[in-house]
Amino acid sequence: MTTTTLKVGFVIAIVIASVATPLVIQLHTQVKFHETNQALRRQANRLAQLTTENKRLLNLVAQSKATLSDEQLRELLRLRNEVGQLRTQTNVIQKLQEENRQLYAGVVTAQNQEAQMSPAERDEALSGEIIEAMKNISRELRPAMQRFANDPTNQALTDFSKLRNYFPTSGGNRMTGLFTFGFVRHNGPMSGDTLILSENGARTKPDEKLARVYAFSDGRVVEVTGPDEDYFEAWEKEHMSLPPSLNP
Repeated sequence: MTTTTLKVGFVIAIVIASVATPLVIQLHTQVKFHETNQALRRQANRLAQLTTENKRLLNLVAQSKATLSDEQLRELLRLRNEVGQLRTQTNVIQKLQEENRQLYAGVVTAQNQEAQMSPAERDEALSGEIIEAMKNISRELRPAMQRFANDPTNQALTDFSKLRNYFPTSGGNRMTGLFTFGFVRHNGPMSGDTLILSENGARTKPDEKLARVYAFSDGRVVEVTGPDEDYFEAWEKEHMSLPPSLNP
């Protein structure tokens, strides 16, 4: 298989992934929503059974006006504890159910909006999101690298993926772009590099050109377009480092 064939296949895979992703997200959301509903029904049924059993034991005690034996007392306490746990779990599931509704509504809204956009508008919106994500990653890159270096369990930083756990999170969610970008040098940046990060792979734009987003060490982010992958290789070599007279 020739290098050209591999490159074409890689580009086609990226295009297919970009088209399929919204559908995958929607299907995943539907499955998760269904599972949550099923779990909620099971919890509600179990809660109703335990509540009924709890009332039955209490009624027997009231009718007989007798003191509970140790075994009966333990059983009653166990039932009450399980009822309390189930109520807590049911509340959590109901919150997850509401989050699923909101997530599903958001996916549908985004798909409807995307369907109303022209190819050029979709491309512009996608480029804007990728550039914004790259800017956010660039701002946190040095602190993340410092945290990585301060971790005594780490060795040399040779791959961007090793940094993922050292970027800040928001609401327990990772920053957007941690799986989209990587180091321009596959073995990690070197002293004097001005070009640090790049988008993994290239995207095909409406005019059939390829596009890739890059970040410089000073925080600048640019989207570069070219006719083929060879163009990006040449561009990276040209912008990898400053001329000796301009190096700090």
